[in-house]
Amino acid sequence: MKKIIFFLAMVLILCACGGEEPVEVDHAKMLYDYTDLNEVDEDEIIMPHTTVNLHGEIQRKGEEINMAVSRLSDEDGIAHEGVVFENSNLLVVESIDKEKYLVLVEDRDEFNQWSEGDFITVTGTFEGINNSTYTPLIKANRIE
Repeated sequence: MKKIIFFLAMVLILCACGGEEPVEVDHAKMLYDYTDLNEVDEDEIIMPHTTVNLHGEIQRKGEEINMAVSRLSDEDGIAHEGVVFENSNLLVVESIDKEKYLVLVEDRDEFNQWSEGDFITVTGTFEGINNSTYTPLIKANRIE
């Protein structure tokens, strides 16, 4: 009986901790020098794998694009890492404060329902900084 109660308590604790609230995108907090960990204060940046909200206008669309990002690693012994997203659908979104963000959209039907000039709200995962444009990359979980 004690094991069952302990198990149920653990499930409740995990459920309570699992619902991460999205944070609003902030260009300055996403474009940090990930190669110099002495300069990184985790309270003043948005870490990779954080759920974020982005409100803005679609500036451009691209299909089947390979996109590389760099980010802090959450693996022990690895300071930072590079990741490539292959054959991705991409939206370039300009936020309300006129900053550019790259948004990866996995669902082709969802990607096709949006056009340049549409105002959208994206809830997604901050993946890192694009290697060539130094623009934050967000992998969309939901677009409205």
